[in-house]
Amino acid sequence: MLAQTRETFWTISPTGKAAFYFLAAAAILVFAVGVYERFQRYARAKEDPFPRLDDLPGRVVDAATTVLSNRQQFDRDLYAGVMHSFILWGS
Repeated sequence: MLAQTRETFWTISPTGKAAFYFLAAAAILVFAVGVYERFQRYARAKEDPFPRLDDLPGRVVDAATTVLSNRQQFDRDLYAGVMHSFILWGS
């Protein structure tokens, strides 16, 4: 038994279908060019001078502590820290 579905291009003319596929291909092409350019920019970059994987477990624990405690929010502004805690931990 076949499932009942609607037609994909119900009232769209053949010209409308062609325009749809042309615009879809153009959008995919623009996306692909953007991804390519981003990877090219990453490939041209210099090596990172900061050792980001140095003491990774300690850095993860420090980041989790900062996020879960709102430490930096309270250091800057007490009221902002309290409101941020209400938003973060509220239901």
